[in-house]
Amino acid sequence: MANMFALILVIATLVTGILWCVDKFFFAPKRRERQAAAQAAAG
Repeated sequence: MANMFALILVIATLVTGILWCVDKFFFAPKRRERQAAAQAAAG
């Protein structure tokens, strides 16, 4: 059972790391562009 818990923790760490990388390199730049455009439009 202890090995299963360790495996679950490793898988959870890998999944969240992958999601973080996708956000950092794919979604965050687009989000920053939209934010800059909205701020420029607002004045």
